[in-house]
Amino acid sequence: MFLASRGEREAYSATAGGWRCNAIRRVRWIPLLVLMLQGTARAEPIKLQLAAPPIAQPGDVVTFEGTITNTTGVTLTASDLFLNFSGYDPSVFAFTQLLGVSDFVLPNNTFSRLLKLFDASIAVGTPTGEHAFSVELQDTFDNSSGVISARLSVESARAITPEPSSFLLMLAGVAGLAGRHKRSKFAKPRKRLD
Repeated sequence: MFLASRGEREAYSATAGGWRCNAIRRVRWIPLLVLMLQGTARAEPIKLQLAAPPIAQPGDVVTFEGTITNTTGVTLTASDLFLNFSGYDPSVFAFTQLLGVSDFVLPNNTFSRLLKLFDASIAVGTPTGEHAFSVELQDTFDNSSGVISARLSVESARAITPEPSSFLLMLAGVAGLAGRHKRSKFAKPRKRLD
């Protein structure tokens, strides 16, 4: 037995056609709702996900890795893909694409293993802080991942300072070598027994 809500029971009693007529009126809204959802739920045919980069120092070369998801409808190879960079300060970054250096095949509706995508060379003298850039993955069939914003944290170079215990151990070693050298200088020469 079908249990109807109070509003549905009132709609049934108000219509001559009964439940069938009321159901047809409700179905008229579904195509409109589907059209609205299609416009907002558009997915990119290629998806690029970047792994988190390490913190870098001025003068470093940082390798960015990530995965690629293919939903283009065709099989892609490494030579079909390229990267576009934008929104960065050229005095801070220089980019080198690594995508396509090692060959791979990416069938439709699959995702890649973790790939080396590009190197970012950080200029010497780059100020500390976060530096932003954008990257977009594109294929030769004119599909795009859309622009992805990324950030790289740059810290100042730190001088390596030994721990106090390591420093004392190093001094003891130097003192021992100096004492051995001094003792061998003043020692009497040994006679050879031939």
